[in-house]
Amino acid sequence: MADDLINIINNANFENPSEDEKDKFNRSVEKWSISTEGGSPDEIVDICCSAFKALKIKTCVDNFGKDSDSTLYMVKKLIGAINEQIFDEEFDDKRDIVNELYVDYLIDILKLDPRISHLKVVEYIFEDGRQFIEYLERYSVDEWKIVLKAFQKQFTPHPEEDVDEFYRCVKAVFGQITHVRRLPDNVKEALQEDYLELYIFFRLSLSDAVTYKGHAELVDEIQFPNRGPYMEFENAEVYKAHLKKILDVVNDPDCKDGHLENIESVLSDIVKGLKETNQLENICGDTVDFISTLCNKTTGPNISSLLQIIGQYYFHVHPKQVKGKTSIFDTMAPKLAVFMETLHDHSHLKRHLIGPAFDILDKSTEKCKEHRDLWIRLLKAAITIPGCHCVLGLCVDNINKSGGWKESKEDAVKIYSSFAQVRVEAKSDDLDKEEEERCNDYNHYFKEFLEGLKKAKLTSSMIPDLVDYSLKLIEGHFSGMFESVDSAVGYTEDLNLKDHRDIIFETFRRVATPLKNTDYTWTGAADAVTCLLDYCVQALSKATSLSEDELNILLNFVMVILEAEFDDLEEGIHIMIFRRHVGHLFLLLAQHNRLASEEKVITLYLTMLHHDDEEIRTCAVQHLATMGESAKTIFSPYFTQLSEAFFKTEQFHILSIITAAYHYNKEPMKEHFQKLFEYMKDTDDNIRITLIQLLVVIANTEPELFTEDNVDDLIDAMHKHDLNTMNFLLTILAPLATHNPGLFHRHLDRIIAGPENDLTFYHLYTFLVNIVMNSETKLAQKVVDYFMKVLKDERNVEKIGRLLDEIKRLVLPHHAIINPHKQYFQQYRQKTTDSNILERIDAILSLLENRSLKTLSNENKQQEVEIENLDERVAVTSNEAKIKYVAETAKTKGTAVNTPGNSGGTGKQSWPQTSSPVKPKPTSNMCNIL
Repeated sequence: MADDLINIINNANFENPSEDEKDKFNRSVEKWSISTEGGSPDEIVDICCSAFKALKIKTCVDNFGKDSDSTLYMVKKLIGAINEQIFDEEFDDKRDIVNELYVDYLIDILKLDPRISHLKVVEYIFEDGRQFIEYLERYSVDEWKIVLKAFQKQFTPHPEEDVDEFYRCVKAVFGQITHVRRLPDNVKEALQEDYLELYIFFRLSLSDAVTYKGHAELVDEIQFPNRGPYMEFENAEVYKAHLKKILDVVNDPDCKDGHLENIESVLSDIVKGLKETNQLENICGDTVDFISTLCNKTTGPNISSLLQIIGQYYFHVHPKQVKGKTSIFDTMAPKLAVFMETLHDHSHLKRHLIGPAFDILDKSTEKCKEHRDLWIRLLKAAITIPGCHCVLGLCVDNINKSGGWKESKEDAVKIYSSFAQVRVEAKSDDLDKEEEERCNDYNHYFKEFLEGLKKAKLTSSMIPDLVDYSLKLIEGHFSGMFESVDSAVGYTEDLNLKDHRDIIFETFRRVATPLKNTDYTWTGAADAVTCLLDYCVQALSKATSLSEDELNILLNFVMVILEAEFDDLEEGIHIMIFRRHVGHLFLLLAQHNRLASEEKVITLYLTMLHHDDEEIRTCAVQHLATMGESAKTIFSPYFTQLSEAFFKTEQFHILSIITAAYHYNKEPMKEHFQKLFEYMKDTDDNIRITLIQLLVVIANTEPELFTEDNVDDLIDAMHKHDLNTMNFLLTILAPLATHNPGLFHRHLDRIIAGPENDLTFYHLYTFLVNIVMNSETKLAQKVVDYFMKVLKDERNVEKIGRLLDEIKRLVLPHHAIINPHKQYFQQYRQKTTDSNILERIDAILSLLENRSLKTLSNENKQQEVEIENLDERVAVTSNEAKIKYVAETAKTKGTAVNTPGNSGGTGKQSWPQTSSPVKPKPTSNMCNIL
């Protein structure tokens, strides 16, 4: 019976049977089935096993069923007959022998490149073999592993086969295996790793689109014991291996962008499992290796999406899973440091990846030297990577918390060097959101870094580096980083000439270039640059000598400012520098005898006196006023230009410079005197006061310039105003009377009849004596009579003393007029007890009685010299008072001005601070003096 069936199978044509051959085979199988009735179970099972083995020999070959459906019909008939034979209960303990043959057949055909025909044979086994499924449900874990392992192969249809039918068959067979439902739970759990291997094999297979789709359908047939492939799966080694498999696939030359969707899906499932089972402590180092390998790829698909998935994994790690676990930091930090230090292409390092990774480090670190050193290393690497700007703060904070920079000075210098390499090419107006965030982070954390250096007392030693860094950003117009310039400059306040001479002059030289650029946008940098220049100018205040090259640098810098347009008079950097620094630099150049020879600079500065903006004109004059004696020699050749500037702008400050220049260059005054004098009649108080002070100087040096009309105007003015104003005018009139007393003869009665008080008598008495000193007796008599009248009524000792001094001056020229009063003086002498008065009366009596005319003449000449010197001192004092007033006016406007008073009267440079005191009221009402 067995031999008959085996012979039937062996003799059958399974390659391409005809209809007759198929029918004959089917009749033979049916006949065999009938013939087994009454046979023992053992005998029947043996026959079935032999029959299937014979069938396997015929069908488990490459070309089986290639061209004929009849063949499959024959196979199906035979398998159905076998299953029918062993279906009854009496075969329960024996049919597993046949089922084992079925499993072997399945495994063997999977070792081939199975055709549709092979797969349908297996379908027939499942279709009629409920016993076979029950057999599989009793399979051990090891047996299942063998079966599942057999499916780890690429299923590809043969060229002549129908693709859809092929994958339908594969899916049907695979589904029968994976859908075995009655497996014990322990077996299911034990097989999860094997199912994961199948899952990742099909998901990551690199093939054509058709095969790719077929494999994806197979994945859908895998039934994992939990909510997803990796859910509740805790084997860290498998996670590591699967990450490695992803890398192998991505690095495969055949991997294209089209494969990324499946790769992303696998990685996302892995990450879900990692989060679910809290695997970070076990897997953190491998995740860093994973992103490191991806980022160092130079070819293949775009892996940004894979990095984003890892970043999301890091981001969603709960702080409780990390806090206190220093092993995570110990594992991740060194790997991240190496990764960032060696990475060449920084384009993949974005905030969404590196930020969450550093958050994990921040939560797992501890305050210790080892971790601080790693944070320093990470900071150094992160600074120069554009996408890592978001982690700078964590690095700086943790370094400061772990002891700061006191024990890491060399590292601090290296970190600073890294910061100094950072550049954002785009200008601030052109920054996209990412660049803007990068700028903001760099600016903010650079400032925090510098604050840490300050606490470690390192900033002073780094001033040259800080200044150089600032200048490089300014020169490159990296406007997005101008806030860092402001931070750097803020720590250079200890700039000094002794230690930083070179960098001070480098600052002036290098800043001059962008200042020349009319297209340069200074927004965000102007304050920092002017502050840096503040420190430089302050340091230069202690300079005792400057080289020719240094003077040239300063001169060029001043030229750049003077040639600027001053477009923005509110916040423009050129006007700020002009207000705050140019005056000091002017004085410095003047003190080193460099300014007088620079005609172009002086010409440019004089142009400022004609500027349309009043504040600029005022500021320019204030700068000149601070120069004191230096201005006299430098500007004396430009008397005419100064006068023209005054007449055009009516800047009263210019008059103080004209006064200074007049001392060294008097000739031009002849041309301008009458115009200046007339100007007093229709101008404001400030100009009128300053002009009168100038007239005092002229009256003492060139009194011949005053005409009779000028004198008439002065006399009129003297009688129109208060006694304080009268006294001020007398300082002009007194020296004029000495030079040309005849101009005043017709005014004598009016002068004598005019008012006087404790303010005016001093100059008034001198003025009267000067008028009549060499005049006719009649005029002198009027003065003497006036003096004697005052003397008889006066009780003020100081006034009496001054009066007696002036009477003494008249003894020589007008002895005959004084002598009649001799008896009065003798009587006066008897009544007074004041020694000074007695001395003066004795002098007058002695001269009247017994002193030689020669002696008297000499005394008078000496007294006249003293009076002239006194008038000169009064003039100088008046001028200095004016300069002081100019300075106070400047302070009121917030402008720093140097004056003899605040420079110690030594001519040395002084650098006053800007202040805003209340403007003092004039000591007299000078309105409409003339």
